[in-house]
Amino acid sequence: MTDINDQIRIEHIPPSRKGGLDSLRIWHGDEVIYCDELKLAKEKDRQRFAEAVQAKIPGQNLEELETRLLDILSRPVTESATNTTQEELNTENIVRPELFFTTDVAGLTIPKTHRSDDGVTGMWTSYIRCADGTRLQQPLTYQIGLTDEQVLHVFPLPPAPAPGTSPMWSRTSREAWLENETHIDPTDLLEQILRQLAYFIEFPKTDRNGINLTIALWTILTYIYPTFDSIPYLYFGGALGSGKSRVFEVLNEMVFRPLQSSSLSAPALFRTLNDRGGTLLLDEAERLKDSGPDMAELRTMLLAGYQSGGRATRLEKVGDRFITREFHVFGPKALACIAGLPPALVSRCIPITMLRANKKSPKPRRRLNERTIELQSIRDSLHIMALEHCDVWLKLASNHAVCPEMSGRNYDKWQPLLSLASWLDELGANGVLALMQDHALKTNDDNEINSVPHADAILLRMLARRIRNGDRPTATQILDDAKVEDSSFFSNWSNTAVSKTLKRYGLATKKSGNRLFREDTLYELIRIQADYGIDLGIEDARKAPEPTLEYAPNPSEPSN
Repeated sequence: MTDINDQIRIEHIPPSRKGGLDSLRIWHGDEVIYCDELKLAKEKDRQRFAEAVQAKIPGQNLEELETRLLDILSRPVTESATNTTQEELNTENIVRPELFFTTDVAGLTIPKTHRSDDGVTGMWTSYIRCADGTRLQQPLTYQIGLTDEQVLHVFPLPPAPAPGTSPMWSRTSREAWLENETHIDPTDLLEQILRQLAYFIEFPKTDRNGINLTIALWTILTYIYPTFDSIPYLYFGGALGSGKSRVFEVLNEMVFRPLQSSSLSAPALFRTLNDRGGTLLLDEAERLKDSGPDMAELRTMLLAGYQSGGRATRLEKVGDRFITREFHVFGPKALACIAGLPPALVSRCIPITMLRANKKSPKPRRRLNERTIELQSIRDSLHIMALEHCDVWLKLASNHAVCPEMSGRNYDKWQPLLSLASWLDELGANGVLALMQDHALKTNDDNEINSVPHADAILLRMLARRIRNGDRPTATQILDDAKVEDSSFFSNWSNTAVSKTLKRYGLATKKSGNRLFREDTLYELIRIQADYGIDLGIEDARKAPEPTLEYAPNPSEPSN
């Protein structure tokens, strides 16, 4: 039963057979005042039912009625109707609609726009490849019938797409695939992706090949991610104008079902990812460090979405009470920002530091519409390859040998990419696996060495520079230097924030004039340089003399 208000309830009896009708009854107290049979997945049927109920019960809100019907549509059957026996389902046969891979079938769902008597409408269509090579398309429904005995149950069934939503996979390519007239060379497809990335994006010269290959493999991974236990996030960091948004523009043209956002609220992202899945491209992610319930919910969603089955839980008001709802948020995500991410989120990311392109570089001025045909060809090939190699994807998740010297989070982040690289290497992309393994190990080592956050590293370097010059700087001077180094990053910082940040490293300030202890600071900077592996420009730290303090603070006197 679903309450509309204190008096009115909806009872839902699901179809007893494939293709059957849903039965709905409206109860008022102990009396059934209206009942009907309809296809709950059809928007017209829901609207007709809501209007009929409103005619029976004047004053009922049509929008609220339709919301309740959609709520029934989106949740699994958990209640047995009177005199109706419900069959318990094997959870292995329940799949999400956007991408599904089982031993018997591979499938993906795309939005299509159709013309009808009532105008233009959007609908979801599933493209399916069975293990015996059979290819078919069918409207997305609750069930996908493979044989009379084998049935996949789809949950949740998403709301109809808006008319005009891009299917990403071209009609010509779809029709050719259904006729088995296509052949995709995975190694050639990888090369095409690499070429487009290199054409549009100026990557840092250091380990340029490793970064380019990481992004290309991750792009392929967005089409097969449900087969893995975890999926790495990509984190693009760098100063203003370093090309982070340009990377997202290019990824938006190639990844599976992209959702590009910089301002969606946490509830909107929960619902969108739960309903449609796909790849989240979250720009300006520095707001994740903000306080407040909305950002806390968004951080929770991102932390949960890293592993298969990841769900975010929210309390939602229904009538005069609150109910607990779970939202499926697992899937590939790329984040970009200037000011860094929360540490817990960084641990789930493969970091990619972007640098500003040379002023003479033509890449920032190139436009995506120059390569419309090439980008469409890549999308077509990615959709087809996802459907044609289901048996490969199911095996890649258990390929542990590709991750030498990795465990924990590092293993979780790199195993999907390295296993994919190993398959491509076997197909003829010689050297891809070795290059990726070297890049992964180097990135992991750099992460350990560069465990100091971006802001902290800049402040420490600014302090060290002044100390080497013989200064006794104030927090204000250090902040001024940091703003020269990266004005956009430190524009909202205060002197107090600088003092608190440096204090975490044992660099306390003297109350009088807010000055730092010169000799003690030098000694502590030598220690920080050695312990954290950050280059502060202090030569031969091993031979540095023990400090002679000008002032020995009273142990009972707290420092600022």
